[in-house]
Amino acid sequence: MKEDKKATTGSSLEKRKSVAEGGEDGYQNRSSRTLYTVDKDILHLAELTEQVGYYGYGLENYHDLKDLLEAERQKKPTAILMHTAFLSKEPANLALIQEVRKAAGPAVPLLFMTETDNFEERLATVRAGGKAYFTKPVDVGALIEVLDEHSFQEALANEPYHVIIVDDSPLQATFASAHLRKIGVETLILHDPSVILQAMNDFSPDLIILDMYMPAASGIEVAGVIRQIEAFVSIPIVFLSSETDRDVQLEALSLGGDDFLTKPIKPEHLISAVLSRAERYRRLRSLMIRDSLTRLYNNSAMQERLNQETLRSSRQGYCFSYAILDIDHFKSVNDTYGHAAGDRVLKNLANLLRQRLRRSDVIGRIGGEEFAVIFPDTPPAAAGKVMTELLSRFAAIQHRTGSQTFTATFSCGVASYPEFSTAADISNAADQSLYEAKRRGRNQVVLAES
Repeated sequence: MKEDKKATTGSSLEKRKSVAEGGEDGYQNRSSRTLYTVDKDILHLAELTEQVGYYGYGLENYHDLKDLLEAERQKKPTAILMHTAFLSKEPANLALIQEVRKAAGPAVPLLFMTETDNFEERLATVRAGGKAYFTKPVDVGALIEVLDEHSFQEALANEPYHVIIVDDSPLQATFASAHLRKIGVETLILHDPSVILQAMNDFSPDLIILDMYMPAASGIEVAGVIRQIEAFVSIPIVFLSSETDRDVQLEALSLGGDDFLTKPIKPEHLISAVLSRAERYRRLRSLMIRDSLTRLYNNSAMQERLNQETLRSSRQGYCFSYAILDIDHFKSVNDTYGHAAGDRVLKNLANLLRQRLRRSDVIGRIGGEEFAVIFPDTPPAAAGKVMTELLSRFAAIQHRTGSQTFTATFSCGVASYPEFSTAADISNAADQSLYEAKRRGRNQVVLAES
């Protein structure tokens, strides 16, 4: 198995380099999202096209519902934004909107915009299946937030659960794995419990299935080792054993287990136990590790991910980069436009990062107006290039508060592994580079030098 892994390293590294430089599955391919609009206000559409473009969305406008429906059948958009004028009570229009919704399916949200804000129009949009309602001129930050929330929930729903199965019996482990894989669960089988901690760092499980009796260590002992690690304290552990003594089962649960399943177990019982606990764990963990305003990883989660990435890159011989960015003169934004406007700026930057970076990049809010990004398998020059592009896009975004609009900028520092060898050194170097960017006049990216 080691030789096989070694044989694939070369091609894997080439693909990682391609991604880091914006090639296949990289940053350049993140701009394929399209927003279909149905409106006749050319001036508003021109401004909307420019602003959504900074977040990586293209905009295609259609003047009537028939053209929209035809385009939708050719290629589904990311979302549809329609003027409420098309919500007339004419049977033909209502029928067309129903066809538009049917062709779109649940993955494509239907949104509405109008010049006025009243209950009757809002009610009509809800009855038509609308997911959001905007008054003109559309607050692009609020629009992107709705789109981002929808895609975030879609991604959560589509992300398969990860389960580690620790069992010295290949037959039992394969049985459990096969039935879980049938329903889309990704599994990792370990016959040697001594590698569990490294496997958990690499595989990020949502649940662990432990055999009670193994030659190297008992399931209770392995659970005890897992519970010693703060990051793994809340991961559900399900014991799977032929043990029928209820006292032994209760002891196992009291020492770190969440459930005890007795062999032989029916597949449907195994699936039910795994899915219910994995789903609950994901929901609780999301609340624990994400910032409530931006839904990005919080500071403690980012520190954990930075430590994990440093260890992974050290073992596998890859480089990675770490960026810290800070919104310039953020106190002035709050003082001038109010804290609600400041929150909007924070959300807009979070959405820009989420929309324009790769899915493999790890994004967090680590302070009041401070954010961080981990770029796996990415040299500092490539990370700096990406952050410079994001910097220019963010500077052009119009933030709206009431009838006022304003712009904001950020400064950024980038450090990398192996130029800096520990997570603390990488973080400190990126932080010092950020302050150097501020010293040089802000609105720029500075790369750390070892």
